Amino acid sequence: MGIITLLLSITAPTIQVARRQAQQAKCASNLKQLGFALENLRQNYDGFYPLWDDNSGPTRYTWIDILVQTRVLGSHEAGYCPADLKPERNNEARAQFFGLIYPGGGMAPGVDYSYGINVPLSAGGWKWQPRFSPGDPMRREFHNYDRYPSEMLLAADACWTSIYNMSGDYLVSGIWNDPTQFDNTISWSRHPRHRANILTQDCHVDTVEYQLREPEPVNTLKHFVWYPGESKNVNPDYEDPYDEGNAYPNVPPIDWSDTSNDGSSIFPQDLNPRFYTTRQTWTHIHHKTVR
Repeated sequence: MGIITLLLSITAPTIQVARRQAQQAKCASNLKQLGFALENLRQNYDGFYPLWDDNSGPTRYTWIDILVQTRVLGSHEAGYCPADLKPERNNEARAQFFGLIYPGGGMAPGVDYSYGINVPLSAGGWKWQPRFSPGDPMRREFHNYDRYPSEMLLAADACWTSIYNMSGDYLVSGIWNDPTQFDNTISWSRHPRHRANILTQDCHVDTVEYQLREPEPVNTLKHFVWYPGESKNVNPDYEDPYDEGNAYPNVPPIDWSDTSNDGSSIFPQDLNPRFYTTRQTWTHIHHKTVR
């Protein structure tokens, strides 16, 4: 028994490392598949990506459901990283605050899927117009959205549907909204050594490490959500206009009061999850409760 125990103690860590590496590789493969589907959709819809989610409840439909619904993605299974706890603790804490339930028949708080999408890209911020953000004094037009295809994050390992920035303060504090609700949506704790798989606009995947002990734990000149060198905590409340005075571009060109489908919104309604949710027309999504 002593020899067997010794052999197990030697081989078990190696097996665990190999398992985690395989999970990370599968995760990267999933993101590439999502990237090709997003690019297909972008080409079909005048440069637009799907909006991040339907902002509804108790179970949210997301941009990945749009990929399945529009048939550019064959199955929703590509939306799950094998290393995701489904849901992770950060996902649970955030979802509990918003009163959301993870799909699957239980009552655990959470939002579906393992990947989030870049908010400025998802919002179609390059088509922003003042009339779609009444009462907002900030100009939120997204310039240079297609200038950095190999550096700009398109999607990534995440514990939420949307990614506003590259922050990971949660790793130290354990608080999901440290310092704001827009932070900590990238899942830096899913893979070993605080690494996350990041899909860029040109459909390649990088594995990026969040270096906790460094003054700048992530290099936002190399990977970013809005612009090169942005603060890791940049968000819609961040008062630092960029590129001709434009503030954070998170407002989609959608007339939320329009239910007629008469084309008054610039944003394609086929790419808006709320369009399907309000009409109960998720005809290709079968693993969620129909509301």
